[in-house]
Amino acid sequence: MYPQLYWASRSGNVSCLRNVVATDQRLLYSEAPQQQTALHISARLGHVDFVKEMLGLCWHLVMQPNSDGNTPLHCAATNGRVGVVQLISESCVSRADVSLLRMRNNQGNTALHEAVMKGHDDVAIRLLQADQTLSSVVNNEGMSPLHLAAKRERPKVVQEILNNLVLGENERREVNRKRDSKGRTALHYAAERDNSETVNILLENDLAAAYYHDNAGYSPLHITAATGCWAAFSALLEKCPDAMEQHDLNGRNVFHISVMNYKWSKDWPRQHQDMVNETDKDGNTPLHLAAKLLTTRLVFQLLEYEGIDLNVKNREGLTAFDVAELQVKGHSARRETVMTILRMNGVGSGKPRKISPSEDIHPREVESSERRELTTAFSTASVLVATVAFAAVFTMPGGFKSDGTPVLLKHPAFTAFLIFDTLAMCFATIGGICFAVETYVRIHSRSVWNVDLWGFFFSALAYKTMLITFMTAAYVVVAPGCRWLAIVVCLICSTPILFHYLLFGYQIFNYGPPVYTVVTSPLVYFFGKIVTKKLSS
Repeated sequence: MYPQLYWASRSGNVSCLRNVVATDQRLLYSEAPQQQTALHISARLGHVDFVKEMLGLCWHLVMQPNSDGNTPLHCAATNGRVGVVQLISESCVSRADVSLLRMRNNQGNTALHEAVMKGHDDVAIRLLQADQTLSSVVNNEGMSPLHLAAKRERPKVVQEILNNLVLGENERREVNRKRDSKGRTALHYAAERDNSETVNILLENDLAAAYYHDNAGYSPLHITAATGCWAAFSALLEKCPDAMEQHDLNGRNVFHISVMNYKWSKDWPRQHQDMVNETDKDGNTPLHLAAKLLTTRLVFQLLEYEGIDLNVKNREGLTAFDVAELQVKGHSARRETVMTILRMNGVGSGKPRKISPSEDIHPREVESSERRELTTAFSTASVLVATVAFAAVFTMPGGFKSDGTPVLLKHPAFTAFLIFDTLAMCFATIGGICFAVETYVRIHSRSVWNVDLWGFFFSALAYKTMLITFMTAAYVVVAPGCRWLAIVVCLICSTPILFHYLLFGYQIFNYGPPVYTVVTSPLVYFFGKIVTKKLSS
């Protein structure tokens, strides 16, 4: 491109442009790299007066695309140059030739597509006012401006497109139902972005769009369940409650799809809770899928439904318990946790069992017996821990002074000993209480707040705090005479805690990390600070 013309187009200097034309008007046709003319550059930078002068000198340059297929109008729309877009669009209308507005670049996008994608609502509205049929033009991916406006969360543009259509009712609905290469309508994209405002606008125009499936068999409601977009989910369900009845290509409803994508809402409509027992083409209920994924959170939430059928068998004759049992690749702790939760909530196995003729005990009775034995063992251990912790207060390490106060009262490790002994006592007591009331609660409830599991949780905390109590007691007594021996004792006593962390992955029955880490981390941190302080002294 002629240098003076290039700098004039970048600065918007109209006088310099006229000097170039006076030298040789053919210079206006010179191009910069990427086949850009001076009109492309000035339109991109928003120099309205310069563009107006260029249009007067050589109008046909406005139709010339660059190497990307973009006309000067594309460049202006992409960069949000409202003044330039208005000037060019009004010029097209006055010439009764709007073909420029419909020109598409190499991606098949019109200037309207580009404006919507970049979020320039005012530019998009100007273009729609100039040519309302632009809303029906699709790009190479089959996406109309309405698709893009929904996908980019531009409700104002969506409303403008639907309001300015000079089409009949049938044609208006056709625009709303237009599908792209993925089979998705604008409503699919609005649902995926969780934009309830756009969802409501589209549904007000055409409720039938809520029932269209994309190429994967997903309706807009399925999309919200898969992505956890609960605002859009509620908006769709409010206007189209029967959309809950739709299945995808595999016969899965919204409950199946939500579980498959690790999503769940606490606000699922209870009016549809019977659908939690529906099966897909493989005979799997949502509980089967949650068990297959070994996700305790989803298993617990599904078990909250009062009408859930716990022993549904799929086409292979497997219950949710059997499905969890078959997940042998990795995550052994999670698998055992899910199996325990399912078993304790009454989910049995669908596999045939070989029982000798002498056995007349029902499997459920065997299961209850095993559970009672486990509960008894843990409750006994909790009572023992509480007893030891109670006795430790009256047999203080180092003994007592004549006035009855502990000899090592002001020693930091003694402080840790007393605190952890108290915690062990409390945790063991709570665990024992949980096991004591577990039998009565189980008779009337199958709630997520399983009392026996909380008993296991607090019992495990009691065991750890009792270990730390022993470590601090050993340290405070042995360290004054032989520090290295005291440190070795502490390290050896730390191995059970480390073993538990490695085995269960910092959680017990998936009540953590939130609960478990909040409780245990300060304990370990406090003990570590005391040991570190003593080692550095």
